[in-house]
Amino acid sequence: MWLGALGSFIAIVFGKQIYGGLGQNLFNPAMLARVVLLIAFPVEMTHWVAPSAFYDGSFYRLGVDGVSSATLLGGFKESGRQHLDVLANLLGNRNGSLGETSALLLLAGGLWLMWQRVFSWHIPLATLLGCLVPGTLHWLISPAGIVPPLAQLTSGGLLLGAFYILTDPVTGPGSVRGRLIFGALAGFITYCIRAFGNFPEGMAFAVLLVNAVTPLIDNYTRPKAYGYVGGKEKSS
Repeated sequence: MWLGALGSFIAIVFGKQIYGGLGQNLFNPAMLARVVLLIAFPVEMTHWVAPSAFYDGSFYRLGVDGVSSATLLGGFKESGRQHLDVLANLLGNRNGSLGETSALLLLAGGLWLMWQRVFSWHIPLATLLGCLVPGTLHWLISPAGIVPPLAQLTSGGLLLGAFYILTDPVTGPGSVRGRLIFGALAGFITYCIRAFGNFPEGMAFAVLLVNAVTPLIDNYTRPKAYGYVGGKEKSS
């Protein structure tokens, strides 16, 4: 509980209020807090209670450390290979942080929000492809120790980030082309951290990095106003 309280303080004070409050923040407050906690408390932030412990009652007989275990991506990172249970990944009967366990529910919720026009498809699709394409190519070239493409898509925070975090209108680009670049870059960074970084998951880091370059993306992808040619007003 103290980690949650500390994370809330970091998100509110350093992620939002320091920039001027609502709608003024450069970085996603939740991801900023998560990255700070992940760097400061890596063990507590990367190990989770095993799901089976709740069903057989062992969670109540043992301390949390007695039933905690690594996530799927963490298992690949530590041992080089791990059995992939597709059904468990889809339904959420696996280790992971809140909001990243059930790929099926995350996908269903994201598609419903798109259908309701809460956000467009550009950032989610670009993010998923930005991670899946290099991940698939890497896996085809050298499959040993590489997370399979299906696990890349359904594990970790990829779906959560693609549909619910990167689509934040405050910290994302305004143009369609900018959103595609923004999403693809976030997905690519996520995969690079997963494959070559010290942390098993890279979505939170990717969000902050693309948030930092959002003004630059907006500057180069801003649609030209009608009536202007080469920076000058077009004469009639």
